[in-house]
Amino acid sequence: MPASPVILQMGVLLLVLFSVIILFLVWSLGMYILWVDAYLNSRLNRGGRTLGIQRAILDLADCMQEDVRADSIEMMSNPELQNKIRGGLRGGRISYQMLEEKMLPMSRATQLRSNAMTRAEMWSWLKGHKYTFGFFVGSLGLLAAALAGTHAPLFTAFLTVVGAAAATFIGDVHHGRWLVFWACVILAVALISVGPYVYLDRHHYTVIWANQNAYYTILWWDNE
Repeated sequence: MPASPVILQMGVLLLVLFSVIILFLVWSLGMYILWVDAYLNSRLNRGGRTLGIQRAILDLADCMQEDVRADSIEMMSNPELQNKIRGGLRGGRISYQMLEEKMLPMSRATQLRSNAMTRAEMWSWLKGHKYTFGFFVGSLGLLAAALAGTHAPLFTAFLTVVGAAAATFIGDVHHGRWLVFWACVILAVALISVGPYVYLDRHHYTVIWANQNAYYTILWWDNE
């Protein structure tokens, strides 16, 4: 019996929705990786020089004034100035060489590698993030329970861990962490009815979806 047009439309809609969700998760993960890289390795960010429009304009202008030297620079047209910048700045590349290297603090990655973070700093961080860190530890427990065969939904547990990690470990000044957190919470709640669930014993480990009946899907279920 051929499927009705309504069922086909619903199937296409669910496929598109699933694709959008996957793309959103990939994009969010990529942005989070970029942020972690900048958070750990940027000495400018560590020194309080977080970039913005005004900050970038001033830094760019200062660098151009230092490297592009000409007596008649005020009378140059924009194409002439552009050619001068490309010649004087090695193709137009801008650097932060005007900042004193010794004035910049070490990056967080270097600090962590050198064990420069003291116990007092770690305790202060834990006190400031006690609620989100507790939620993160609880989400790890939920994920472990889901993998251990307690029939907790795997997708929900995984997304809870991602959202809790975003709320805990992304810097407090970055409000985007709450966007990631709530997006993961909404997806986690929406996927509760999807599963999948883990069934296991000493010799078997099986993952089934919510629309599957365990007694008919798992061949070894009735034999235990």
